[in-house]
Amino acid sequence: MNGTASRKRELSKRGKKPSTYRRVITGNVNGKSVVQSDAAVEAYEFETVPGYEHSLIWVNPTTPDLSQEQRLDRYPDSVVPGPGGTSLHFVTFPPSSVFADPSFDGEAARGEALNGAKNTAASESHCEPAHKE
Repeated sequence: MNGTASRKRELSKRGKKPSTYRRVITGNVNGKSVVQSDAAVEAYEFETVPGYEHSLIWVNPTTPDLSQEQRLDRYPDSVVPGPGGTSLHFVTFPPSSVFADPSFDGEAARGEALNGAKNTAASESHCEPAHKE
C-alpha cells in the first residue's frame, strides 16, 4: 500500500466525532433579551473527502428585519446571501494531499456537497431541507 492511501485511511479513521458547535439564538421580548434557542450543531463529515467538515451555523438571505423573530428552521436553497445578507459557516479543510491523491473522486465530492451535506445538516440542526426529494 502506498503512503498516500495509508495517509487517507488514517484521516478517515481518526476515531473522533465530528465537531460540534453551540448555536445560541437570542431575541427581544417586551424590551428584554431572551434566548430563543440554545442547541448543538454537529458538523457534517464528508464521506467522499476524509477530514472535511462543514457546519451551517446561520444564514440571512437578505437584510433581516430585527423587529421580527429570526429563525433557521429549514436549510436554505442557497447559503450564498444576497445584498445585506449574512452567512456563517464553520469549515475544516483536509490537507491538500487528500485532493491530490489519484483516488480522489471530485464528482462524488461535488455531489455530496450539493446534496448530502444539505440533507444531513438539516436533520442534525433541526432544520427542514428546502426541497425534500
